[in-house]
Amino acid sequence: MYTTGSSDDALKSWLRSARKAKPNVLFLVVDDLRPWLGCYGVPFMKTPNMDQLAIRSVRFDRAYIQHGICGPSRASFMTGRRSDTTRVMNLESYFRETGGNFTTVSQYFKENGYIAEGIGKIFHSGHSGGETADYPHSWSTKFDKARETLTVPNKKASSVRPVKEKGGELHDTRIASRAILRLRDYATKPDKPFFLAVGFKKPHLPFMFPEQYQASYNQTDIPLAAHRETPAHVTELALTSFGELRNNYQDIKKLNLTPPSYRIPDDYQLKLRKGYAAAVSYIDAQIGRVLTALREAGFDNNTIITLHSDH
Repeated sequence: MYTTGSSDDALKSWLRSARKAKPNVLFLVVDDLRPWLGCYGVPFMKTPNMDQLAIRSVRFDRAYIQHGICGPSRASFMTGRRSDTTRVMNLESYFRETGGNFTTVSQYFKENGYIAEGIGKIFHSGHSGGETADYPHSWSTKFDKARETLTVPNKKASSVRPVKEKGGELHDTRIASRAILRLRDYATKPDKPFFLAVGFKKPHLPFMFPEQYQASYNQTDIPLAAHRETPAHVTELALTSFGELRNNYQDIKKLNLTPPSYRIPDDYQLKLRKGYAAAVSYIDAQIGRVLTALREAGFDNNTIITLHSDH
């Protein structure tokens, strides 16, 4: 979605200094993030940290994914190759088996003197990442999945799940906490440049977040979708029946949505959109924590930061 080194003048200065020293890289990935951000002109969204990052960044308004599914998209942005080259078209295929032994972006840095580490979700889980999130090819150390420490019962009960984050951390809070620890550790080894990939899981379904983020939004602030009907005369390949939402959550099953459009009632659509917005704000807060830690560790002026989504 956008990349930052800093402002234009600072970027020119950084490019001059980069010839003498290797800059660090903070590679932020957010799962299922559409451009619902203040910096993309969405007035009802509360995303102050990503908005501030965008102010000092090169922001891309026409950046397109290669494939609208986690596994293929992640294989593409990690290798810099389209899906018809990686041959990854689903959630199971591993690009090194289907496409070729391509060098990933983190692997490139690793092979050029960087500590390359990953936390959270970068490759799709399971066999799509070779069962090891592509370790040891892409990473200097074993990939850190940063498992959540907060037990949430029956995650399939509802597609929107505000929770009390007490006695443990939700997955994305944990991911940010682990990233902060890595940055503090890097500060003790300033002679070694790092490539740190931090992949957040939300706002992917279910829309689960600490309950205070839902309080930030009123359903009256969020509009209904502009296009609520299945368009006519569109090829089947371009359509979706949002099976992940319909088939996995008990609250959605109770709506008894009917084909072919599976139209969601307006009141429930607003509930889902509010839940999505709250999940985005939750992730924005976690990104803010990581960026604060980067600054406090003294890396703010010699680090390239990229932030984007898989789709």
